[in-house]
Amino acid sequence: MNKALIIGDNPIKECLVGQFKDIGYDIELMADEPMTDSVYNNYKDIVILSSVCAMDALAEDNRVIGLMLEIAGSCSAKVRTRIHLLLQNQESLWMLNARDYKDEQHQRVEINAFTMEDVWAKNILVSTPTNPVKWGLDYTPISFESNQTVHLVVLGASGQTETFVRNASLVAHYPNYVRNHQLRTRITIIDGEMDVWQKSFISRLQSLMDNSYYRYIDVGQKYSETHRPMYEGKREDFVDVEWEFVKGDVYNLVVQDKLQTWAEDEGQVLSVAVCNENDVENITQMRMVADMLQGQQIPIYVRQKDSTLVDMMCKSLRFAHVVPFGMLDRGYDIGLPLLQMAKRVKYVYDYCYDYNMSNPDGRITAPSYIDEEVIETGWLGEKKAVKRYSSLCNAMTLATKMRSLGHKEDNWQTFYAISQKETTMIAQVEHNRWNVEELLLGFRPCTDEEQQKVEDDISKKAYYKDRLVHYDLRAYSDLRVDDTGKNVDTYDLCLSASIPLIAYSVTRMEGGDA
Repeated sequence: MNKALIIGDNPIKECLVGQFKDIGYDIELMADEPMTDSVYNNYKDIVILSSVCAMDALAEDNRVIGLMLEIAGSCSAKVRTRIHLLLQNQESLWMLNARDYKDEQHQRVEINAFTMEDVWAKNILVSTPTNPVKWGLDYTPISFESNQTVHLVVLGASGQTETFVRNASLVAHYPNYVRNHQLRTRITIIDGEMDVWQKSFISRLQSLMDNSYYRYIDVGQKYSETHRPMYEGKREDFVDVEWEFVKGDVYNLVVQDKLQTWAEDEGQVLSVAVCNENDVENITQMRMVADMLQGQQIPIYVRQKDSTLVDMMCKSLRFAHVVPFGMLDRGYDIGLPLLQMAKRVKYVYDYCYDYNMSNPDGRITAPSYIDEEVIETGWLGEKKAVKRYSSLCNAMTLATKMRSLGHKEDNWQTFYAISQKETTMIAQVEHNRWNVEELLLGFRPCTDEEQQKVEDDISKKAYYKDRLVHYDLRAYSDLRVDDTGKNVDTYDLCLSASIPLIAYSVTRMEGGDA
């Protein structure tokens, strides 16, 4: 029988215990005291829980990361242990996503770090076969010919807000932007105390913001200012998400009028998320918005630590489009369906790269099948967490791309093929998604001078990449060759052509394991 060890205490613990029992695990619970080295080898899964609402979240994360490293050092390579690491500080998670693995650690454990804020956001925004989202940002699918744009409005500027909009910017990429670069996804954040939050947010996402359109609006002062991408007019636009930071609140008549105008705009696919820190305030604002938008088919996501009240309200037709999230005692899926999808994405990428290296004939070839036995080997062989993270971000958009091609949430097993025209279109969407992902990670485009140095010596591309300067951060139409001698659009094309294969492979997962 497989065994799981759960260390520490957190409201999510009982939910995790139930999930492990459902798949036949023997479970042991313990406090934070370390165990002898040999004991850790007995477990297939180890969960390390940080305390909720820690006074010093970063100190709490350092404590649990230290415990994780101690466990990783004592585990045996014979049975690779899966460690589920709950963190309290989102910055800790973002930093872990950019780490490299030590060989001895990497061979012994698979580390799945998460915050509950990140899990809750993904549960709302990302569809998997085992967790189809109720709405999603593109509940009206955005096709190549569509003139609609996705618009996410977030009320309240909080830590959950930042995590929510980061995930939204990773997911919300659509083919109509390929046709018309004016059709960008828009993310609007509204808060009465916007000034400090906006400056802090922009400083953390400096690379993305330097290359994006965004504007600041002070409703009370009737003032606005617009920021334009640093290469506007010099290079083709390559960021398909724009931002608004609004100083105001939902009690302001101007804000209320704007919400109603957006809801009635046939050119927008509008969603509203209420993400204040205070649950009572979230309920109040959710009710106001629900009443304002009554009769409109618009989802309203409301952050609640306890779902009791919202669950009762949602039984009323008045709140039929309200979706609660953020409950402290639920959200994490030990089967890690998104991770299983990411492993298959990486399999396809590795195949495409290896094929291109060994067959310099110019052909673009995607795999005809996915070897389930090789999936884990490829994942195990990747020591850079940032590359794993990129596969995860790609997997987050599989369902979105399927919807853009006219497929529904239940089509995972019946999505058999993608045409060459569709492949080319989705490859451009994929590159646009990748641009935002890399900018979020802190990469920036080459300057003209740096670009010329790479043109003169392609080996300089890796040199700059190690310094968070990426030669491929550019419009799809401007992509160029890499060190294989192939245009890098090859990988976008291979990944896009393989979407039906990945979708079908994901449906064959059993018990959450590859």
